Amino acid sequence: MTTEEDPRSGWLRVIVTEHGHDQETGTNSVGAKTLRQALSDLDVAITSLEDDFNEQVQTEIKGVVFSKLRKDINVRIHTAEKIVKEIRTTLTKVRTGVARVGVKLDWKPKNEWAGFVTDLGREGV
Repeated sequence: MTTEEDPRSGWLRVIVTEHGHDQETGTNSVGAKTLRQALSDLDVAITSLEDDFNEQVQTEIKGVVFSKLRKDINVRIHTAEKIVKEIRTTLTKVRTGVARVGVKLDWKPKNEWAGFVTDLGREGV
């Protein structure tokens, strides 16, 4: 960073020198920018980094929430299956008073959940 005096106004001008890599020539380069240009470039870089960070945080949060939801659904399905099994066991002992007539109960998760919910042995229980 250097300063130079503006001959017309007498004000000092700050020059920021940036060392970088020239994409076109493939060589190291030194570019002089005014402080205003350097700050503008930094502002663009900061905005880009903030956007990338926010997007990454949102993706991570969605992944965690989705995983937790999947586990919760697995637990509920497993619990429902256990309840149905216990009710079936109880119903085998119930008599209706009519010969060879009984009460049956069956429940299974809908097929539409098959792609969403993973194997109960691996996740959620």
